[in-house]
Amino acid sequence: MAEIIDGAPWAWTWQLVARGHRPLHRDGPTWLNRKRLEQRKTRFTQLAKGLAPGLVNMTQDVFGAEPDFDNMNGRELGIRYTFYRADCNVDCGPLQLIQVCYGTQHLDHDVGQALGDFTALVDAGPNSPRRLYSGFSPGHPRRPYFYTPHIHRVEFSGDGIRLVDIVGAARRHEQLFLEASAVCIQHRGSNLDTVVQVIAYGWNNFGHEHLPHPDAQPGVLFEVRGHVSTRFKAIVEREYADYAQNCIQW
Repeated sequence: MAEIIDGAPWAWTWQLVARGHRPLHRDGPTWLNRKRLEQRKTRFTQLAKGLAPGLVNMTQDVFGAEPDFDNMNGRELGIRYTFYRADCNVDCGPLQLIQVCYGTQHLDHDVGQALGDFTALVDAGPNSPRRLYSGFSPGHPRRPYFYTPHIHRVEFSGDGIRLVDIVGAARRHEQLFLEASAVCIQHRGSNLDTVVQVIAYGWNNFGHEHLPHPDAQPGVLFEVRGHVSTRFKAIVEREYADYAQNCIQW
């Protein structure tokens, strides 16, 4: 997705420049070719300038940068975990991530929608702080994928995909919980994504105490699971109903 972004945190406007809908394909000819990616980016930039004369020439790189884990937030709120393929063959697509968040109310702004005792959302989706506060494009126009293409190119290695994130939002919630699932896109040549593995992680006390979920033992960094929770499914289905009902085998 290519967009023109204007405004300020929590008050952005977006003007669509170009958008694709197809899921990722393994070893696509332009996916890791910097020269061809830069050429495509140049075309989109010129198109954007035609739509918005006077556009400030600030754009994302075609490959994402590694977050900084060497500062206090990086050390206390950073997560790094690698998911590996399971039961895959040559017909499988790439791996992607889907991540949901739920927690107490954000201190500064209404975020997410009520779900039981918490507010909840699909991370990197249309209702997420990454979209509404930072202004960034969602991971995919119609699917709840966490990584945009420029980050996916760096974190997906063929047989595995890394979850790499610094959850600064934990400082703005008394409690914030996340559940991340790796999915194999179009698993074994089917039309369905399939869950590979899941981790749950989170914080209590505004990011000062690890707590993977509301009933967990305090101090635990994360929990590994073989399947997503009922809450995870409900959050995804609320924001991406067609995907949850027709495009993934839970």
